[in-house]
Amino acid sequence: MTNLTRSILASLSLTLAAGAAQAQSASPTAPPASATPPTQSQPSQQPQPADPAMAARCTSTAKSMIGALDRGDMTAATKSFDPKLHEKLPDDKLKEGWASLGQKFGQRSGFGQTQSQQINDVTVVLLPMTYQRGKVGAQVACNDKGAVLALQIGQIAPPNTSTSPGMTPKAPSGG
Repeated sequence: MTNLTRSILASLSLTLAAGAAQAQSASPTAPPASATPPTQSQPSQQPQPADPAMAARCTSTAKSMIGALDRGDMTAATKSFDPKLHEKLPDDKLKEGWASLGQKFGQRSGFGQTQSQQINDVTVVLLPMTYQRGKVGAQVACNDKGAVLALQIGQIAPPNTSTSPGMTPKAPSGG
């Protein structure tokens, strides 16, 4: 994923992150940089482009879940949760965490362009969201059956004002 993924989170200390961390232990993660290269007996856990159908399915699940959270419908929000995630992130903690997100950032006004990647049989989508007082990202990990294995929510850092090599800054508009 891009800088958007790397800039997501210094986790909002929502209880969402605590439950997601526990659930992620069931899903593969990328090996540390010092790990030995994978051999034929050791499958690669490096991120790969996501299968388009799996990415679309996970994105749809994430958007439905977020819409249900916005409405306060915890039953609908958690219907795709893997049982281990739901155990670690029960409805009351999820509701409390989502309410604190609204208190901090206001009402959600839309979604940005989703990014996705595949790590073994886990599809991870990053769903940027625009709120009244900032941008927030949801990182959702889904298994090959479409169950949500992990949910992580965090603020997206404002764009860096410095320019990357080869990029031309936009001239200010207006006057």
